Amino acid sequence: ERADFNAKTRLGTFYTAQGFAALGKEADPGMPGTIDPDVQFYGETLEKVSEDTYIISKGGFTSCVQANPRWQMTSGSLRLRVDHYALLKNMMLKVKGVPALYLPYMYYPLSKDNRNTGFLMPSYGASSYKGQTISNAFFWAINRSTDATFFHDWYTRAGQGAGAEYRYVAAAQSTGDIKFYRFNQKEATFTDGDQTQTLDASQSYEITGNLNHALTQRIRARARLDYFTNLVTQQLYHQNLYQQSRNRRLIEGGLTAGFGPLMTSVLYQRSEIFSSETSSQVYGSEPRVTANLAPQRLLNAPIYASANAEFAVLPNRSLSNGVVVSDQGYSRLD
Repeated sequence: ERADFNAKTRLGTFYTAQGFAALGKEADPGMPGTIDPDVQFYGETLEKVSEDTYIISKGGFTSCVQANPRWQMTSGSLRLRVDHYALLKNMMLKVKGVPALYLPYMYYPLSKDNRNTGFLMPSYGASSYKGQTISNAFFWAINRSTDATFFHDWYTRAGQGAGAEYRYVAAAQSTGDIKFYRFNQKEATFTDGDQTQTLDASQSYEITGNLNHALTQRIRARARLDYFTNLVTQQLYHQNLYQQSRNRRLIEGGLTAGFGPLMTSVLYQRSEIFSSETSSQVYGSEPRVTANLAPQRLLNAPIYASANAEFAVLPNRSLSNGVVVSDQGYSRLD
C-alpha cells in the first residue's frame, strides 16, 4: 500500500506488501521460457534490511508459488534470508488455508542445494495398535556427498523405536545407503470385537541397505540387505504397504571382475521366505562362482572357442523357529 524506500541503499520498509524471490542467474528457465519464483512472502510490514534479508511482521511465506498455495507458514515475526533460511516465531502451518500445526519457534532451510542440517518436520498419528504416536528426525548434511538421518518414534501403547540412515555418493558409479532401526515392544493387549490378543515385551531390529561400489577399474562390489528379526512387528507397525506385506529377508553380496575377455563373479545370497511367524524356507547361493571367456580365435585360423564354468552351493532348507527340519540343498559344478 505504501513504502519508505532508500533509492541509494535499496533498503526500506513496505506496508501491507507481498513479494517474490527467485534464484536469478542460478535458476533454470522453464519449458515456456519463464523463470518461476522460488519463494512467495507477504506481511503487514516487510522490511528489507540487507541485499538478501527481509523481516516480516504478521505475515507468512511459502515455496509453493500458486495463486492458492497448497501450503504456507504464517507467523507473528519472520526473518527471511533468500537462499539460506526462514526463522519464524509463533508459526502456524496452513494446508489449503486450514490451520494444521502450531510451533512457537521454527527454522526452515531455503538453501540452493535443498540440504541443511537440522530437525525435520515432526509427525503425529493415532492407531489402534500403536496408540498416540509422535515421530521426529534430525538430518545431518555432512558434506556434498554424504548425509545421515537420525529418527525416533514414540507410541503410547506399543513402545518406542529409534534408528539411523546413512547415504553417500563416492563417485558417479559408487553409491550406497544403509538404515538401521531398533524397536522396543512393550507388553500390550488389543481387543478386536470379542477377541483379545496380547503381545509380549520384546526387541526387534531391521537393517536395509544397498551398495554399488567400483573398487578398481576392473573390479566392482555390490551388496544388498533387507533383513528383520520379527515378522509380526514388521507386518503390524509399518504403514508402507510394501514393508507391511513383506515376508522375505535377504542378505546378498558379491564381486564382479573383468580381465580382458575373461569375466568372473562371486555371489553370496541367502533368501528366507516366511510362510508363518515360525516357519520359513531358505534359498539362494552359498556361494556361486562363475567364469566366462569370450570367443577367442585359435592360431590365426577361422576357428573360435569360448568357455563357461560355474560352481554353486544351492541351499534348500525348511526351518521352524530357526531350526533346520529339512535340508534338500545340493552343490553343482558346470
